[in-house]
Amino acid sequence: MSFYSERYANLTQEEINTFINERTMDKISVAVREGSITNTGLVLDVNDKNEIPYSYHTKYITIEKLENNEWKEVKTEENYKGLDKVYYSTRDGNLNLPIDWDDKYGILGQGHYKLDLGILQGDSSIKTVSVEFDIQ
Repeated sequence: MSFYSERYANLTQEEINTFINERTMDKISVAVREGSITNTGLVLDVNDKNEIPYSYHTKYITIEKLENNEWKEVKTEENYKGLDKVYYSTRDGNLNLPIDWDDKYGILGQGHYKLDLGILQGDSSIKTVSVEFDIQ
């Protein structure tokens, strides 16, 4: 039995598939939780108003730093093994998503950054939502 079948036991598999196929990125909002930013991570407050919310994978996160008015991708650590954690929102679509980039990017210095959260679509493509933040 799939995660969706267990979570939405009152729906048929056909109804679940229909809701999954009708999901849109327009129904997602993402913000950095106030006071959560450190040089090794932050917490994202995700609100997903789709009937069946997306799952969120840490595998699809990238970080860029603003340098000379250009976004430059932060270099991945040499020993990074590509760990992936999957998070699911509550039934009401809310998720407090902890992002720990220490393994992937190391400790980030002061600056203005952009975090791209990739969201796996039903057709296996990935679309992103972005949030900007500052490390003091």
